[in-house]
Amino acid sequence: MTQYIIVGSGILGLSLAEYLTRQSIPANELKIISTENEKSGSSAAAANLATKGQLFARDPHFKLKLDSKMNYKNWLQMLINELNNSEYKIDSIYKEGKGIEYFATNDEMLEHFKRVKQSDTELKKRNLPLDSIQKNNNSIIYANEAWVDAKKLLQLLRHILLKRDVIIEKKEFNLDYYNNLIKNYDCKNIIFCVGAWTKSLLQELQFTLPKEFEKERLTIGSTFMGEKLFHLNEYALIEKNSLKTKEKITLSGTNSINYISSSTVKIDKLTDNINFDKLSEKNKKLLDFLQNLSIDFSFKNLDLSALKQIDGYRVGFGHSEIVITELQSKSSGIRSFVCAGAHKSGFLFAPVIGERMQKMLF
Repeated sequence: MTQYIIVGSGILGLSLAEYLTRQSIPANELKIISTENEKSGSSAAAANLATKGQLFARDPHFKLKLDSKMNYKNWLQMLINELNNSEYKIDSIYKEGKGIEYFATNDEMLEHFKRVKQSDTELKKRNLPLDSIQKNNNSIIYANEAWVDAKKLLQLLRHILLKRDVIIEKKEFNLDYYNNLIKNYDCKNIIFCVGAWTKSLLQELQFTLPKEFEKERLTIGSTFMGEKLFHLNEYALIEKNSLKTKEKITLSGTNSINYISSSTVKIDKLTDNINFDKLSEKNKKLLDFLQNLSIDFSFKNLDLSALKQIDGYRVGFGHSEIVITELQSKSSGIRSFVCAGAHKSGFLFAPVIGERMQKMLF
């Protein structure tokens, strides 16, 4: 009997399955079900592991982020060692470095710095360095940032789970599927990890929605990937804001593989006809903005058509970057949970999300 079903094969679904089958659940008691939508947030992410600019007062998961970043490299190395495959090297998947955020004017930088500057009292309490955020001309420098290759990490997790004999079934989880589970007593626990599709799926299954979904915001956005476009050197993350931050561009990656993001268009529902003309127009503006960056990079002859463009659905939940909660039971025999991350946040929480969910399960 399948005791546990994880719906979704993005970063959170795979990370949960990895932790649970390593710590507490036999592989034959767990199954992953996913349609593997090509526009999932995980597959279209540049996966910056940024904790910059988070206010202790409003970020309920700040400690979880810090714990995750402290464990990230060791977690990846453990997975690589288990797989014992020369295809995976820690330096090609993970990068640590500074983060830097450029502003159009000094006044905008000062306004933003005042908003993100952490309380020295709180920093001391958490044994964190007091100089983790610093001003520098029209920029703010964040001392400890990181980046992970989203595509390689997803591949690594899949290889690990296949090695452990976890079943990954390509199938749609819908109301009929769910009713059959109830009717046949085929499952004890369901964990929904479907990102931007979570709200619509829970509505189809007639669950009461978690309060975090009242602030849901859906967008579709583009990430561009290319080889040897720029050298990050000591930086893992570089962001440039235009005047009043109406346009922002993020550069990340290694010196070999580079990512350029983000450009987004707000949508109301995933079933809407997406206005790709509007997204293309925003991407064109992003390229123009990129070619005029007044920082240590030059993109004067960059051809956007030569880059690989990845479009994906993104979701936000107000100030909460991850929703982890148990749903009101619809069946006395099945417990149901939500584990949904805002765009890219799933990658940040990947090493620690399994432990958090395990405490809820048991």
